[in-house]
Amino acid sequence: MMKQRYISGNSRGTILYLIIFFLLPISYAFAQDMHFSQFFATPLHINPANAGNFKGTYRAGLNYRNQWSSFTVPWRTFDVYGDLKINGGYKSRAATFGAGAIILRDRAGDGNLSTTKAMLQGAVHIGLGGDEEHTLSAGVGFGIIQKNIDWDKLYFNNQWDDSKFNTNLPSYENYAFSNITYPDLNLGILYQNTGLERIGYSLNLALLHVLNPRESFYKEFNDNKLGWRPLAMLTVSYQATDKLFFIPGASFQTQKKAAELQGGMMLGYDISSMASNRLILYTGIYNRTKDAWYPVLGMEYGPWRGFINYDINYSELQQATNSRGALELSLVYVGGVPRFKSLIDIPCPRF
Repeated sequence: MMKQRYISGNSRGTILYLIIFFLLPISYAFAQDMHFSQFFATPLHINPANAGNFKGTYRAGLNYRNQWSSFTVPWRTFDVYGDLKINGGYKSRAATFGAGAIILRDRAGDGNLSTTKAMLQGAVHIGLGGDEEHTLSAGVGFGIIQKNIDWDKLYFNNQWDDSKFNTNLPSYENYAFSNITYPDLNLGILYQNTGLERIGYSLNLALLHVLNPRESFYKEFNDNKLGWRPLAMLTVSYQATDKLFFIPGASFQTQKKAAELQGGMMLGYDISSMASNRLILYTGIYNRTKDAWYPVLGMEYGPWRGFINYDINYSELQQATNSRGALELSLVYVGGVPRFKSLIDIPCPRF
């Protein structure tokens, strides 16, 4: 969801530019959590059931997002993650297992409001009917979230002297902490079907922040809680020809009174030969409802896959951003990938 976050419980001294953001009628955009436009390239961020869910033995990846650098202090978000398979194949065992870890870091605004999240994840993948064409997965993630803020770099409404902000004036902010730490728990399930001719699909369902932890820099507002974030994501891969395929997908999530709907389609073209490393070129267009369009370009070569996109803002915030939103990059490496012929028939990004 868009970076429209706030300092929990600050009812008297909200930072001026955050007041402006909240007054803009940007439906589906108010949120607290870190997010990426490339929802299809953030497997452990959206669902712990994705741990170990890929064609290979181990996986490592990163995502980076730079937002709103055109008119304020940039809002930067990145994550690094890694996961692996612990067990063998579906046909020889009742299930396979996956384990992973993810670290997310976000810094926003003049006050350097930063969020760091570290989480361990585990998942079990069951082949329905004794094969891996129909799989049901369940996962759990547990970790720690820490938030920090530099109060000395913030300006509050009590410091406005009718012409400018005057830091010599008292802010009258009764904050108690500069950093807070709390536990976090995520749960998720995943169903995949690659047994249909020319079509495969996956459905992610997750519930994030299950513990509903308290989150506030103020003692008097210590009953403020981080809201549950249910999430659903559907991805489909349709193989039109031996070389050309389409990957439509959509993601929906809510948190308290916030909601976000993203969707679009990727086109992939396999330009590799059977004797070489797989080389696929991707292009696509996605939309975050009532907020931004973002074209996507990508490439997959052997064990490497990368995407780049740029958010083109069309909400009322575009008056300040000149339609410039965010630059986002993703990169993933999958090790121990089976030989080309052993991959599933439908070529698609390995989530």
